[in-house]
Amino acid sequence: PGRGDLSGELAIARDVSRALDAWDRFDHDAALGVLDHYRPRLGRHLGALLTRLGILAGRDRDPDRRSALRLHDLWLNAQRRAVQGRYDDAVARGYRLLEWTAQWLLQRHGGIDTSDVPVDRIPGGITLTPNREGKYQAGLFAAWDLVGTLVEGPAAVFARGERERLQDHIRVRNHSILAHGFAPIGEDGWRTFGGWLEAALLPVLET
Repeated sequence: PGRGDLSGELAIARDVSRALDAWDRFDHDAALGVLDHYRPRLGRHLGALLTRLGILAGRDRDPDRRSALRLHDLWLNAQRRAVQGRYDDAVARGYRLLEWTAQWLLQRHGGIDTSDVPVDRIPGGITLTPNREGKYQAGLFAAWDLVGTLVEGPAAVFARGERERLQDHIRVRNHSILAHGFAPIGEDGWRTFGGWLEAALLPVLET
């Protein structure tokens, strides 16, 4: 190719790289804004990615579809952090994935917002303490307890069957320097946690 052609190819590579970097920072709008510019030229190479990115950026009218895809996008982001050796960052994203999945399931199947759970929707055996504003809020464990009681199917099976493992994994996460501890999580810690997420939680997202 001539010098002008090479310059053009490098400009495209630079912009696509910047777009993917924005995507990696969850700035889906910025990423789509850049890649849309190249859709006519790169559509056959990036078609599936552009479709996915459009949903993440809110161009799909189905909010539930977007939420499910955002959860999966968070999982892929966690895996990329692990590949980079940033295991604490990967675990932090995995923890958020657990929390967000429970929130999504409760909203999707019961219209329940974990930041303000209606008192008449709190099942017996689950204790939530009202905050200063009188709102009943469900943290990660309580949210999964609600899922196990109020939601049916694979989500309920996960909530009931994996509760002890969830506690064990979160206990390890809480010792992370990015949580409440002072030591970083290593590769083995991520492999154990990430492997459990992939085997036990990911199937819930796919139903």
